[in-house]
Amino acid sequence: MPKFQVKEGKKHYWKKAVVRGGKDSVLNDRLLKGGDLLVCEECELGSARDKFILIQEQEVKQEPVYGFVIRKVADKQYDVISEKTGDKLNDECLSHEEAKKLIKAQRANG
Repeated sequence: MPKFQVKEGKKHYWKKAVVRGGKDSVLNDRLLKGGDLLVCEECELGSARDKFILIQEQEVKQEPVYGFVIRKVADKQYDVISEKTGDKLNDECLSHEEAKKLIKAQRANG
């Protein structure tokens, strides 16, 4: 549902009526001042539409976070694997401490 903001210097008495069983039920009976946010359909604003500004919602797309995995090859021998590509970063098997240092260096380089 879209968001609307009351324009600065404007006020609006928000009264949303819904028909239920032949009777009117009043919801959200309140005074809105400049800067207040309201979530409703545009058609619900009616003739007071000029007092409101439509707030565009932007979708925030996050890049997946890829890391590195230390995989044991043999006794005290490890490879560093990129989760993004699945490729080995090292040419020869490393000790666990060397693998940690390589990951630190890769993260520092970006």
